[in-house]
Amino acid sequence: MKGIAEIFARWTGKPTLPENYNWYGQACADSALLKTKISEIRFVVVDTETTGLNPRKDQILSIGAVSVLNFAVRVGDSFDAHLKQQYFNNDSIAVHEITPGKSADAQDSGEVMVQFLEYLRGSVFIAHYAHFDYQIISQLLKKHQGFGLQNQIYDTMWLLPRIDDHFRHPDLVKPGEFGLESLCMRYHIPQSDLHTALGDAFATALLFARLLKKLELRGVNTLQDLLRR
Repeated sequence: MKGIAEIFARWTGKPTLPENYNWYGQACADSALLKTKISEIRFVVVDTETTGLNPRKDQILSIGAVSVLNFAVRVGDSFDAHLKQQYFNNDSIAVHEITPGKSADAQDSGEVMVQFLEYLRGSVFIAHYAHFDYQIISQLLKKHQGFGLQNQIYDTMWLLPRIDDHFRHPDLVKPGEFGLESLCMRYHIPQSDLHTALGDAFATALLFARLLKKLELRGVNTLQDLLRR
């Protein structure tokens, strides 16, 4: 049976998960999720602070996440972890202010990945410029657990042209208008602790919840409707 599972994994492009992570694979593969109302889905909004912008080479310094359910940010359901590092980029330190001294008190990256998967489970992964966060977390997961993230993914960027006519015309959008700070100002989202993983995740979650509600009012009712873009 193991041989058949490995052949199926190669055919589908998805890795065979270790037995102790079957719960994660099953949660992410639940087809009923697609037909679930977006008001009933647990979205997890994620942000990472990293040593750079190359998900294959750079490292995660911290991960922040908070859930959104029924268009509300659930402050009590959040995740915040700092990872131990051996390599630092002086240019990025100026942004996130995570110094080698702070990293000395951080957690082992393998331990953080176990905790993050428990927190994430089968929820929909949300982020601003989501593919970067998704890829760099997947790279670290592969290093420790042998497989990457399998959750459904959606980017707050994809919401913008669906609810705001301004973003339907890329030629009219000025440089920087897609940035998180600029969008928070545009949609009157409170900003605090930006450039920390949890602070950016919280601001993104507020933005996502507000825009998602606008989209529901336009007839997007299920996750399948949302993913159709």
